Amino acid sequence: MNNLKKTVPVKTRHSVTELKGRGKLIITKKVKHLIDQAHRLVGNKEWCGFIFYEKVSGSISDPDTYVAKTTGLYMMDVGTETYTATDNNPIDIVAMDARVPEFMTSRYGLVHTHHTMKTYFSSTDDQELHTNVGNYSYYLSLILNMRTEYVAKIVKLVTFPENIVSIYDEDDSTSGDIALTKVETMITFDLDVEIEGQEEDDDVMTLRYKELMDIKK
Repeated sequence: MNNLKKTVPVKTRHSVTELKGRGKLIITKKVKHLIDQAHRLVGNKEWCGFIFYEKVSGSISDPDTYVAKTTGLYMMDVGTETYTATDNNPIDIVAMDARVPEFMTSRYGLVHTHHTMKTYFSSTDDQELHTNVGNYSYYLSLILNMRTEYVAKIVKLVTFPENIVSIYDEDDSTSGDIALTKVETMITFDLDVEIEGQEEDDDVMTLRYKELMDIKK
């Protein structure tokens, strides 16, 4: 009899500190058209990729002052009607580096589509933030659909060198202080999305879509 049990990977979860206020993410004409072009090429399937951006002003410590602007977009996967994911294959990253100048000069995060469905941070999207926040200094996540409904968040993993907490006894009458070290929390705040406009089709987007379809075959 085999008594071995299959090991299930433990999902990464951080404590969450949601900051008050809302920042702003500006979608430039160039990036808006890349998004629209991707929608036309892919149709009613989810796709994901890198969203490149730069900070314009403000600070994440004061979300109401924070303004960021997109600089580019690169598709990494075309999935199904309900799911998309990317393993960031090194070959694809090398190709992106050659095709997208913004890769070396901008910050980057994740963009993915809900195509004809409502845009919101699902439980899967929320888990993705917890899983990947530690890989970025500041992590932008943008979700959009074909109706031009966009939602976005900025997250950052913060580590406190020491945190003093009070621990009460069972009768709640006495307490003592203990020091917790290396306490982590994921700070997060929402971004209002402002769209500037759109431009003409981009050849790199069309090329990348054809490559992904060839891989699927």
